[in-house]
Amino acid sequence: MLASVSMLAAPTRAEESHPAATGRNVARALLLDATRAGERIVAVGERGIVLYSDDEGATWKQAAVPVDPTLTAVTFVDAQHGWATGHDATILATVDGGLTWVKQFSDPELDVPLLALYFEDLRTGFAVGGRGNFFRTTDGGATWSNEVILTRDEFDGHLFGIGKAASGSLFMASEQGVLFRSDDAGATWLQLDSPYNGSFFGVSFHGPRILAYGMRGHVAVSDDNGASWRMVPTCHVPADYLAFDETAPVLKRTSAEALEPESGRSVPSAASGGCRA
Repeated sequence: MLASVSMLAAPTRAEESHPAATGRNVARALLLDATRAGERIVAVGERGIVLYSDDEGATWKQAAVPVDPTLTAVTFVDAQHGWATGHDATILATVDGGLTWVKQFSDPELDVPLLALYFEDLRTGFAVGGRGNFFRTTDGGATWSNEVILTRDEFDGHLFGIGKAASGSLFMASEQGVLFRSDDAGATWLQLDSPYNGSFFGVSFHGPRILAYGMRGHVAVSDDNGASWRMVPTCHVPADYLAFDETAPVLKRTSAEALEPESGRSVPSAASGGCRA
């Protein structure tokens, strides 16, 4: 298991805050994440902006958000209850499908962004981000605890993604090719042997298969709950392998050895200059 530094996250201070940016330029705002809240699409981005659409993106409205740090991630457990996170270790919550938001936590003095969220249900959730910061709640966000997850060599790398596999294990994606697994609901974390030394930005789950995706189109696959990984080529990924997990395109499945096309259609990866494997 890995070393970590645990603490109870301090309550949100009463520092001066400003509501999210509004005005005509909101339509051109940088948006960093989007997800479904039932049939609604909810997107978050710079300056605290949260937009939502009830007509599959044809039109958008702005939600009421009490703070203006950049928001990097959003998730919902049902059509009404959701959370968003971002810079200044900000964590927001909504109980009306994303129309209005309240601040549950922030700590500008921590000086790290939170970059990803995963909630198992209405009570248990996780937020991860810069310099190994790992936040957890077991009461729906009324309180948050925080620890710093360290690598084998005690490096506090940025945590970019978190999710839960079909096995029940939690996985985290980090920089420098680091992948973590927890078999006890996030209480302890094990660093896994990785086939890649660049940053992994997220993890995706498809039956028992786990995908870790990262820089320049690199994808690693595990079929044994993270015990072993192999890189798969992504210079030409068949379009049939692309599926929309809510609003984010992800690789859908691979063969035992590599990606095998089911049709003649293919799409190039983000990597340039040849296959990445």
